[in-house]
Amino acid sequence: FYMGTGAGVGLQAKENARLGAKLLFEFKVTFGFNITREWATEIFIQHFSNANTAEENNSYAFYGIGLTHNF
Repeated sequence: FYMGTGAGVGLQAKENARLGAKLLFEFKVTFGFNITREWATEIFIQHFSNANTAEENNSYAFYGIGLTHNF
């Protein structure tokens, strides 16, 4: 079993009016389970927003599952 977190900053190639700014901040939390040394399955929550740097800040949240392979 493992858990991971991440954060980042990025720029949109084309501004999305819903997010209100080209500058975006991202946060991610991942929970996973190693099936073998090479394969794992995980669930994640990922959030994008402009962190209130613009008047409009509706943000996006993603929830998902994944299968990963380590080389």
